[in-house]
Amino acid sequence: MASKRRRQSSSSPGPKAPAESSRALTAKQRRFAELYDGNGTEAARQAGYSGSDNVLAQTARGLLRNPHIRALIDAREGKQVGPRIATREQRQAFWTEVMGDVDEATLARLKASELLGKSQGDFLERVEMAGKGGGPVQAEVKADVKAEVKHVEPDPERIATIAAILARLGALPAPGSTEPARAADGAAHD
Repeated sequence: MASKRRRQSSSSPGPKAPAESSRALTAKQRRFAELYDGNGTEAARQAGYSGSDNVLAQTARGLLRNPHIRALIDAREGKQVGPRIATREQRQAFWTEVMGDVDEATLARLKASELLGKSQGDFLERVEMAGKGGGPVQAEVKADVKAEVKHVEPDPERIATIAAILARLGALPAPGSTEPARAADGAAHD
């Protein structure tokens, strides 16, 4: 009897290709593989399996251990990797939809508006840095970089234009004025 078992096991076929493996599956198993998107419980339910969520989760775990089902899922997912990644426009459309949905929680709407604003460059983050002891940041410029920097002659017209803009903003005193300059932050509130 032992020799019969050995002969039977030695004649069993090896792993099957995805096309072959789909023929070895039942209709429900093939449907599960088609519907599986990371949520096995829901895929099992939609494929026609019945039971509580716990029973469906156990069924899904068992199905996912089946090499034929795994092969089908892996083959399908390999084809869909590109389209599953949202484009910038798709993310922005989603955030806009969430932001405008009055049934959505206020925090979700605020987060969506923040992400939408960040994606469009509406917010600038100001970072201040200080060196040791609160002093200036020390930077070392390598010799090869110094050699590449060319001397630039100052452009008096451009300097005058920049000075006039800064004076209008209150960051510099107006030319010929004896009044001290205001802080640049104060100019934004005028």
